[in-house]
Amino acid sequence: MILTDARTVKPHQTGDQIEADPATAIKYLAPGLDAWLADLKRAAEARSGRS
Repeated sequence: MILTDARTVKPHQTGDQIEADPATAIKYLAPGLDAWLADLKRAAEARSGRS
């Protein structure tokens, strides 16, 4: 989703490149998302006292 201002949220549109070749998009985007989620999990666990 894209936050356009404090009151409006619009769904994010993927674009022609991603829709034309989702396998390649996943190949390049998934590792970054996986790393981000792992960092988010570590931060949440550190805040809650879990490690």
